[in-house]
Amino acid sequence: MEFLKKKKKILYAGCVFFVIMFLCTLLSKGIYGASLPQVETEKPEKRALGHMVEAEGMVTANREVAVDTVSGLKVNQIYVNLGDSISANTLLFDVDQEDLKEKISEQELAIKKLEMSNEQARQQKELDAQKELLAQNRSLEDYALADTEEDRKIEQAGDAVAKAEKKLDDHLNNQPRQTPDEERNQKKEEYKDWDSRMKDLQKQQISANSELEAAKAEEEAARKALDDYIAAHGDFGGGDGDSGSDSSGEDNNSGSGSSGGSPDSHDGGQEAVRENTAQSREGQASGGSVSGNDGGSDGSGTAGGDSTGGDSVGGSDDGGSAGDGSSTGGGSDSGEASDNGGTPDGGEDNTGGGSGPAADPERERLEEALKAAEARRESAERRVKSIEEKLAKGNVDPKTKPDYAIEDSAWENWESTKKSLEDSVDSAKQNQENSVWDKLDAMLEAKRKVEDSTLAANPDLTLEMNQTEIAYRNEILQKYVQLQKADGQVFSEDNGIVTKIKISSGERVPDGASVVLADLDESFKFRTTLTREEKKYVDINDTVSLKLGNSGRTVEGQVAYLAESESTPGGYDAIVYLPPGEGAVGQSGTMTASSQSQSYPLTIPAKAVYTDNGISYVFVLRKQQGILGEELAASRVNVNVLDKNNKFASIEEGTIDADTEIIVDTTKALEEGAVVRYGSRKE
Repeated sequence: MEFLKKKKKILYAGCVFFVIMFLCTLLSKGIYGASLPQVETEKPEKRALGHMVEAEGMVTANREVAVDTVSGLKVNQIYVNLGDSISANTLLFDVDQEDLKEKISEQELAIKKLEMSNEQARQQKELDAQKELLAQNRSLEDYALADTEEDRKIEQAGDAVAKAEKKLDDHLNNQPRQTPDEERNQKKEEYKDWDSRMKDLQKQQISANSELEAAKAEEEAARKALDDYIAAHGDFGGGDGDSGSDSSGEDNNSGSGSSGGSPDSHDGGQEAVRENTAQSREGQASGGSVSGNDGGSDGSGTAGGDSTGGDSVGGSDDGGSAGDGSSTGGGSDSGEASDNGGTPDGGEDNTGGGSGPAADPERERLEEALKAAEARRESAERRVKSIEEKLAKGNVDPKTKPDYAIEDSAWENWESTKKSLEDSVDSAKQNQENSVWDKLDAMLEAKRKVEDSTLAANPDLTLEMNQTEIAYRNEILQKYVQLQKADGQVFSEDNGIVTKIKISSGERVPDGASVVLADLDESFKFRTTLTREEKKYVDINDTVSLKLGNSGRTVEGQVAYLAESESTPGGYDAIVYLPPGEGAVGQSGTMTASSQSQSYPLTIPAKAVYTDNGISYVFVLRKQQGILGEELAASRVNVNVLDKNNKFASIEEGTIDADTEIIVDTTKALEEGAVVRYGSRKE
């Protein structure tokens, strides 16, 4: 039982808690909702937009008449005011008479000066014409002189070319002889060979002379050795001997010194030895010998070496004879005579194979050595003689060393002169060509001077300008004179209303109109200025309504003129012509024009469109989840406005559609993502 009571209490407390929580939720949601911006929304609708243009303006004259007079005159008095309605011949203003007289005098003096200037200009023009004619004649003379002078220069240049070419031709015809390289090489080779041979012969001569001197010295030494031997050993037995060789056909007398002998036995013995030696050599050469007091021997053998060879002196080791050292032979005759006291000891004629006394080997060796030395001396003499003959022959027909320095120098000088002459020819030809070009330049310049002289000088329009100014000043003078005749008074020629007065008393009349009148004979026009936006809905020939003045009277007219304003940048001037009799100059009014656009599928109230830095946008309503459940929020969407009037705006399709809820009014400023709630009308 107690448990059930406790359970009921808990259940009751829970219900009370949830009721309180629900009430708190409702209360907090109410408080939260009360603080949210209230918005009104509309969906886009299809409609056409109407445009109404109202512009303030003023009625002006359709045609204005200007009243002017000569500028520069001093105004004395003005007799009309702005807005005065005047008729023809109404006095408008007058000018100072004294000032008018001064202006007339100034104009007359200026005209007189211009006429004098014209006379001076006329005389100067005639003088200039004479100068031009003189300059033209002189230029023609200069042209002819230039032609003659340049032809003379060309002729001189041609003569210079001919002279230079003649010198060159003469030089080329006097070309020095130039030995060909082949001939030069041949001469050099011949001289080289000759020089080599001569030097070789000279060396051989020196060598041969040395050999000859050595052979002579050797011969003298051998002869002296033989003579010394004979002198030391006597003449083989000391008797006088007379031997002759059949082969040589000579007699040899020899005597040896003994008691009762010849007193000149010693000298005779030496002479006999020499003769004996010679005969012995000749006998050996012929195959026999004749022996005197040395017991002579006829030997058939030969000495140990050729008598004309180059064998060494001294012969062989067995006593200086070659062969077997014996003398054999037949057919040799030997005779011996001995003189003792002047009587011959006896004589013996030996023929055929007899034998004489024994030979002396040392003497034979010395004789053979002498013969060898003589043979070498003779051989050296022949060699020296042969070499001398060759040298003599070479000296008779000597070879001169080829020297082409003079020839080459002459050729180089010739070539240098040739190059100089060729350069002279080229220079002369260049000068000739330059003289031709110089003539062309000179003639061109002279021709241009002739042409310049024929051209008319700068036009002098002084006469014409002065005459024009004289005519202008005469017109002004006539106006001054007419105004003077009218006592300086200026009158209106038409009926009208004074709309502008551009002069002041005491001041000088400016250029242009002095007084402007509105022509009352023409209808008026209404002029206004439109903005660029207003100009979109107004065009030429559109029918508009005009409310003029305060009477509330309204008239209709057509736009006759619509163009960019010159006085109001960015504006456009519009003109509407009024019906005749309507309006008055200076009357204000309002022009009203209306137009209907095409039908747009999406239009919304104009107040729903906002602009930021030239970008148009709207706020649309979307749903989102919040802490208290689903809630409404504002979302910014950029749009492109196609058309707009003061109530509605046409939006381009794409960013919104016909089902999009557009926020058109709000109690607070909105921003992207702001939580909102519907206003009382939606609730």
